[in-house]
This record gives sequence, structure tokens and C-alpha cells, in this order.
Amino acid sequence: MNRVLRATILAVVFLAVVALPVYGFLTNPTSMEIKSARAFRNLAENGDIAIVFHAKEAFASYPTTPASSTIMYRLNSSNGTLMKTASPYVFSLFENYGYGDAVSIFYFAPSENCTWGGAYNINILGLPAYFTGLLDVNYSLTTADWNTAAIDTTTQQEEMRDYIFGLCDDFQGIYPDVPLKTTTDGDISLSVYGESYFIGAIPGLNSLCPQLFFSQIYVPQVIATDNYTMEQGEDYGHKTDSKSDLVRGADRIGALFGIGGKTLFVILVNVAAVLLCVWTNSRGWGIEPGMATSVVVGIFIAYWLGDTMWSLLMIGSLVLVMAIFYIIFLKRA
Repeated sequence: MNRVLRATILAVVFLAVVALPVYGFLTNPTSMEIKSARAFRNLAENGDIAIVFHAKEAFASYPTTPASSTIMYRLNSSNGTLMKTASPYVFSLFENYGYGDAVSIFYFAPSENCTWGGAYNINILGLPAYFTGLLDVNYSLTTADWNTAAIDTTTQQEEMRDYIFGLCDDFQGIYPDVPLKTTTDGDISLSVYGESYFIGAIPGLNSLCPQLFFSQIYVPQVIATDNYTMEQGEDYGHKTDSKSDLVRGADRIGALFGIGGKTLFVILVNVAAVLLCVWTNSRGWGIEPGMATSVVVGIFIAYWLGDTMWSLLMIGSLVLVMAIFYIIFLKRA
């Protein structure tokens, strides 16, 4: 039994040792540095802060283990408090596994504890699980690193755009086969490669700095509009309210024949249109002047009296009556 137990323990220990990853085998970089940094604010929302920086880990030959697993970027306060961490972005077209020259960001929402112009330092740490010795480089943010332009969103975004376009120029000399910016419609924007790299290296870049992109996304401002009401429709519906004498007179006359006042208007307008057409035709002018005048007068009366359905009925019947009258009586003549 003891032999079995000992054999089992030895087997478990052996498997555990074999399964453990091998650390400390990577060749140390020849140098590490923060080449530049720039802080911006009020980009996506009022009160936010974004610290964009250009880091470099130089190697005689790049390790094949991705830098996102072996290198850590840290933002510390002057008393050593850890504020934020980030990792290098591995962009396959650079063919460097995330080492060499790279861009990254520390982003703080308004609710996070970051003071504009504070005493912070950016730290590059080679994780001890992969590198031998202490690989630890600090860069203290200077006054010049905190952007001093106007603090409105547009200005800050334009300042960030200029800084990133400057990085594109720097990277062009380092990665000449991967152009990161291009000219479109007479303006400069990130190229397809630039969009792919910077969106990966700076999460949320579309919102932080839309001016970098040819196709930009904006939240449109609310346009002041008047609320929809039925006021105009009600006004048209009561066109005849202020003409009570005319309406009452038409209703009384129409009642003698068993019809409504508006129906009487339709009949009178049609009769007048026919008589006008007869008169213009008898003068040798043809029926067209009478028809044109009748249509104009009919539209005016329809608008004056209101009631959309009745107006359409009156205009339609007017045109129909004149057309029938012309075909039956005047066309032959």
C-alpha cells in the first residue's frame, strides 16, 4: 500500500513539474524607454483624461512570446500608488510580436481618481516570470506633457489627432512597409493599417478622437422643433365658424330642397362654372378660359370653407361637370 501511495505521489509531482511553464528563458531587452507622452482631457466626456504614450523595448532579436504576456505598462503616482495598467498591443504587420516601438494609453473616466497635471510616472516592467533581473524603467510626466490647449472637446481632440499623426510619421521610418496615415479627399486620416493598429493600441479611439478617421461618428445635437399639434387642422375645420351668416343662409336655402348648405355651394359653383364656360365660348374664346377660371375660383372657395374631404369633392365634381358639359354641348360645335 505504501509503495502504491509513494508511486502515486511521485507520479503527480513529476507531472506537475513537466506541466509547469518554463519562465526566465527570454533574452533581456537591450534598452527600454518612454520616448514621449501626452495627456488630453474632455475627449469622450467632460472630465475624462487620456494619457497616450510612445514606448520602446529594444531587442537584438525579438522574442516570439507576445509582449502582451511579458511586458506591463503601469501608471504610478509620486508616492508609488498604482493608478492604471496596460499591455503592449501585438500588431502582426509590424512583425515584432508587440516589442520595439509601440503606442498605448491610460484612460480615466471622470469618476476615477486622476488629477489633471498631477505628479505621475509611466513605468515599463518586464515581468520577472519571463526576464532575469529587474527590468524596470520609469518616466515622469512633465508639465509639457499635459496638453495646455483650450479644454473644449473639439480642441483637445484636434490636439490628440496632431500628436497621433506625429507618431505615424515617426513609425513610418521604423516600419516603412506599413503606412499608418493617408490622404483622402484632400484631408489626412488614418490609413486602413493605421485604423487597425491604433484602434487596437488605444481602445475607444473612435470616440476619443473621431477626427483621425475618414468616416467619423458624431452624436448629433438635438434640433429645437415645435411640438406637433392639431391646431392647423382644427383651424381648417372651423373655417366657416366666423361666417355664420353665410353658412346659416346657405343652410336655410338648402333646406328648402332637402340638401345641406355646403352641398348648395357645390351646386352653385358648378352652375356658375358651366355658365362661365358657355359665355367664354360664345365670345369666341373657347371653353378653356372659363374652365381655368372656374378651377382657380373653386380651389379658393374650397380653401376658404375648409373641410378637406368636402373640398376635394367640390373640386372633383367641378372638373367633372365642366368636362361633361364640354363633351356633350360644345365639342360638336
